[in-house]
Amino acid sequence: VDPVCRVLELSPSTYFARRTRPKSARRLRDEELIPMVTAAWEDSGRTYGVRRVTRALVRAGHAVARCTVERLMRELGIEGVIRGQRRRTTVPEPTAPRPPDLVNRRFTAEARPGTRPSRSRLRRAHSARRTAGRRQRRPPRRRPQPGDTTARVAVARTRTAAPLPRQPNIATTQPAASLYSAERSSAGRRR
Repeated sequence: VDPVCRVLELSPSTYFARRTRPKSARRLRDEELIPMVTAAWEDSGRTYGVRRVTRALVRAGHAVARCTVERLMRELGIEGVIRGQRRRTTVPEPTAPRPPDLVNRRFTAEARPGTRPSRSRLRRAHSARRTAGRRQRRPPRRRPQPGDTTARVAVARTRTAAPLPRQPNIATTQPAASLYSAERSSAGRRR
């Protein structure tokens, strides 16, 4: 045992402790559930998935969680019938020869020798990506600083602008008695 532990870089005490350690409660429960899960799956004609196997076990009076059945079925390598898209069974061999490229596809962008994309172009591309789908924020309005001639003129114009004359309100220019009589006469006509 010592040479094997040395190769695996384990201490021999770890090996012996693991060997003599009793099985955990989870492992004992799994050993109890594995025959029940496989029996429920076989009884369904190997068609039930995780949820149906779980429901079948609960109907039979066994308290079991769906995640436990899922884990056990994954360990056992069993699964239910899959509707719709089938599981992928053909996996390409990575060392197999590939068919020739008959249309001469190039998947690289070659730059002219001695050139690089300009920094401003890269900056624009980055900001366009960052602000895609959002409204552009307006830059904050600049407050006039002391010494600005154009700002001083604009401020002076806003201060000296005369207020607009008020328009008289037509409804309030009539005497109160005539308003009251107009209401009474219109109310009488409605009846």
